[in-house]
Amino acid sequence: MRERSLRLLDKLIRKGHSRERRETELLRDPECRESGDWFLCVPACFHRALDIVQTLRGPKKNKRLVWTQGAWFSFSAGDSLFDTVDGYIAWPEALRMIGVCVQVDAAIPVSMAEGSSARNPGMVAFSVFAPSADKTKIEKRFQHSFSQDDFVRFIIAGPSGELEKKFETI
Repeated sequence: MRERSLRLLDKLIRKGHSRERRETELLRDPECRESGDWFLCVPACFHRALDIVQTLRGPKKNKRLVWTQGAWFSFSAGDSLFDTVDGYIAWPEALRMIGVCVQVDAAIPVSMAEGSSARNPGMVAFSVFAPSADKTKIEKRFQHSFSQDDFVRFIIAGPSGELEKKFETI
């Protein structure tokens, strides 16, 4: 699933991509509780941030809601993602289960670049937290920033390059 999601992400963000919404390919299954083999678990509350929304489709008299995928990512300050679905359970239990938490500190959603039809990939600044040795709290380890597009790639594939070296210290 990870490779399929990354291929679709590349299609969605390629230069000149229109605002069209795809209904046959989605980054993830919106009906599934987990994100498959993605690096971070992305629950349903983040569908809109991934631009996965229900859209009316079909002939006028028989319109129906279908899940569609766009490329207008919009993660926001305060969004927190964990490396396991168990990160979203009661906090004392979650602390024993999580390896990392990523919290968005500041963000600018994907938009149209001013004065053109080019797509502006936005920005996400985030902090990475990990549980303390005794698993009683999470501790901030470092900060990083990406475009919204690269943040989505990171959520799917995990850290690479310089960021991978930072994760090795956790």
